[in-house]
Amino acid sequence: MQSKKLSHIEVVTNQIAGIVIGWLITYYILPLLGIPFTATQSTVTTLIFFVASYIRMYALRRFFNQFREGRNAKEEKEEPFETSQP
Repeated sequence: MQSKKLSHIEVVTNQIAGIVIGWLITYYILPLLGIPFTATQSTVTTLIFFVASYIRMYALRRFFNQFREGRNAKEEKEEPFETSQP
């Protein structure tokens, strides 16, 4: 199972990579679509999406780690299937 600390590190690394892309999209692409954004608005918008995405990614990662741990524990409790030979 991945530790909580490693989950945070993985999520933050992924988010840092995504934050640059998010800012560039809000600052450069949205004005091309007729939605004007200033650098400040782009920064605030990107930070809001960063926080929401971080929480979502971390919560899902922890959920699936717990799910996997529960499944592994269940499999360990089951006795292996033994075949008897005549």
